[in-house]
Amino acid sequence: ALFDTARAERIGLLTEVVAPGDLDATVNRVVHDHLQAAPGAVADTKALIAYVASHDLETNMIYTADRLADAWETEEGIEGINSFINKGVPSWRVK
Repeated sequence: ALFDTARAERIGLLTEVVAPGDLDATVNRVVHDHLQAAPGAVADTKALIAYVASHDLETNMIYTADRLADAWETEEGIEGINSFINKGVPSWRVK
């Protein structure tokens, strides 16, 4: 092997290394966490990734900053920020 899992994690190819017996539970936890994301934010992130993949760095920086500022002003963004500040649960999260 070129390198082991510890090195793969250290260089950023993996975000987490778990024992084989813990794999299913870890996958379920990661999927559950991702499903807790705001639906609009997920769609906007997918669109942002598609945009960034086809534009230069300077354009991407401006576009990304603009999209982030716009996201903070949406109902979903405001609810998410307020939920975070007040340690509450936004409406899209499974309780």
